[in-house]
Amino acid sequence: MPNTDQDMSIVRADYTELEAVTELYAAITRDMRERNIDQWDEYYPTIAVFQNDLHNKQMYGIQKEGQWIGAVVVNEAQDTEFEGLSWQDQSGKAVVIHRLAVHPDYQGQGIGKKLLQFAEMEAAAHPYTSIRLDAYSANLAAIGMYEKAGYTKVGEVRYPFHNHPFYVYEKIISKELRP
Repeated sequence: MPNTDQDMSIVRADYTELEAVTELYAAITRDMRERNIDQWDEYYPTIAVFQNDLHNKQMYGIQKEGQWIGAVVVNEAQDTEFEGLSWQDQSGKAVVIHRLAVHPDYQGQGIGKKLLQFAEMEAAAHPYTSIRLDAYSANLAAIGMYEKAGYTKVGEVRYPFHNHPFYVYEKIISKELRP
């Protein structure tokens, strides 16, 4: 199994890396399917989704030896399913973490945690008061990472063609996170 370097930095992905990003998510989707996690498929996430992320400069990731090994998208876009949930932060401004993913060959090495911490610091550097995300309830590794990182479950939502609900989480941006 590959060994990660401590000095791997997180960079903003640009549009020229569409193929590499697509390959990353395809590898992750195949791996999840092999583990009977039906979170992603040929309908989501798609190349059009990645094109939008890259065009809007909202995708960040980690590369190793020219290969994308992890990525995360940070923006203000919230699914309509988030409406009406019991958010702790009712009057502030939320940022949302999307599609946090680590290549199967690099999972379990702290890369997901590093991407999550990066997204939190990115949010704290702007006028956001909370961070929101959803995680597929059958993806126990992701659920564990978010809960260990202090995210509070505020509810669950269902999306078509999934066997399990998605848990929706929130984390208030504390003063400790602010630069």
